[in-house]
Amino acid sequence: AKQKDRMIVFVGHGLVLLIFLSAIALVRLIQANTLSFVKEQMQNKVSYGKVVIESAFKSMTQSLESSANNPALISAMQKNQKDMITGVARNIYEGNRNFRRILILNEIGDLMAIYPPLAMQTSNFSQGDYFKEVVKTKKTYISDLIPTTGSDSTNTIVLSTPIQVVATFSGVLVGSTDLDFLGVRLQQVADASKQEYFTVADRSGKRILHPTKSLINTDLVSDAPMREALSGGKGVDIFDTSSAKVV
Repeated sequence: AKQKDRMIVFVGHGLVLLIFLSAIALVRLIQANTLSFVKEQMQNKVSYGKVVIESAFKSMTQSLESSANNPALISAMQKNQKDMITGVARNIYEGNRNFRRILILNEIGDLMAIYPPLAMQTSNFSQGDYFKEVVKTKKTYISDLIPTTGSDSTNTIVLSTPIQVVATFSGVLVGSTDLDFLGVRLQQVADASKQEYFTVADRSGKRILHPTKSLINTDLVSDAPMREALSGGKGVDIFDTSSAKVV
């Protein structure tokens, strides 16, 4: 009877241990599946964010280039018809929400039109890389993050393209990007309730979009997972913050 009791106790303990190990295995399986789902979800969001940014810059480039090749604009530039030139700037701005402001410069960099209107600190922009590079290459140029001047000074990325038909160069068409608008579009994809947010950095590792404004135009930390992307890497990483794990 005692041996039978021992067997019952042994079997009982064995069943408890088996149930305990099964529960642990089930929890780990659930965690693995949850993590896999979260990774996939985050990768989809990042991929969509990439599409948002690329499509925005593609549409801005197309808007500028199609307007710059318009013979009517070149004619207005040659005849110094500022009302018509300003009308072109307004049409470009109103036709593409990604622009913050449109500038039209003549062949020596003098400001011919700006829309929306803004009091500028200078009327000649010939020293800007976005002007000099276009004059040199006669191709569309996209700047790094730069500060703008004027009463609403902020950080922006500038696109510029030559105003020309065949060999007739008449000036440079410039558009500054509305990074605030792009940032809002990206944050709408993120889930704020889970403390998700988008960060975008340029090729040098400077943040150009971040919900914390003071971090814009600052360098990523040396061990930031995003630095792997600057070297061609991609994927979803998990790292620790001071209070929680973040995907």
